This record gives sequence, structure tokens and C-alpha cells, in this order.
Amino acid sequence: MNLNTPFVEYLIIGTHTSTWLTLTIMAILRIPIAKITNIDVGLVVLLLPFIYLLGTLFATLIVFLLEPFRKKIQNSVFPYDKYKDEVIAYHSSELYKAYTVRVHRVRVMESSIFNWFLLGMSVLLHVGFKNPNYYIPAITIPLIFSILSIISWRGLQKRAYKFRKNAIEVINENIKEKVQ
Repeated sequence: MNLNTPFVEYLIIGTHTSTWLTLTIMAILRIPIAKITNIDVGLVVLLLPFIYLLGTLFATLIVFLLEPFRKKIQNSVFPYDKYKDEVIAYHSSELYKAYTVRVHRVRVMESSIFNWFLLGMSVLLHVGFKNPNYYIPAITIPLIFSILSIISWRGLQKRAYKFRKNAIEVINENIKEKVQ
């Protein structure tokens, strides 16, 4: 089973997003967090298409929010006009498949930057600020995961761009060799 597909990517993002969204709605409606254990598995299965769609929507929103930072990373690796990913897709399906695997990992991680933070905020809505034994972990743990996600996203994004650059350079070298 190939786990590096858009379906799995959006399902992961959607599950993460729907978790904090559900907890936020529960907090607004004053439903105790312990009630989440009573959720029917059949209901979750019925909600899978909506979780997938939510993941798609959230991932798309995050792409727009992080675009300026992505451009900075890209510009540090290569000029866009010389290294379009369509070149890889046209010349090598294997290299393009390997590149898209990296892109899926980037999208999962970039969404987790915000999902961890929002999950922490939704938990904080439930625990409040009365007991530091609850609110300090509800703030610090998601914040740590968000920071680690930022670091990981930056590294994964840079590696994906380096792979893209190297793949296109290999393709261009092979084209030159065939012409000669």
C-alpha cells in the first residue's frame, strides 16, 4: 500500500483539522471533552469523505498563507523559470513520482504547523486557565509541535526543491548526451 498519495495526505490533514474543529465546537456547545470517547466508529467512517474534503480545503488555505516563505526557500535553491516541475513530469515519470512523494510530505508538515497550534487552542478552551497543570501543557506541547513542524517543513521544502533542481539537471544532461 502506497502511503505517499494525495488521498492519504488529505486524510491525515483532514483528520488533524477535524480533531481541533470538533473540540472547538464541543467547547462552544459546552460538551465535555470526555464525551469524545463515545463517538461511534460507524459515524467516523461516514464522515471520512468530509474529513478528506476538509483536509483538501485546509491544505489549500495553508499553501496560500505560506506562499511568501515558500518563495524565499525556492529562490534560495533555484530560479523558478529554469526549474519547472513540468519538465520532470514530461521527461521522467519515475523522477516525477519521487518528487511528488516529497511534495506530499511537505504539505502534511506545513498543515501541521497550524493544526498543532489550533489543536492546542481548542484543548485550552476545554481546560481553561484555572489549573496550570492543565493549561501549561495545553499551551506548550502544541506550541513545541508547531515549532518543530516549522523546522521540519522548511527542511522538507528545501530538500524537495533540491531534488527538483537535481532531477531537472540530470534530465538536461541526458538530453544533451542524446543530441551529441
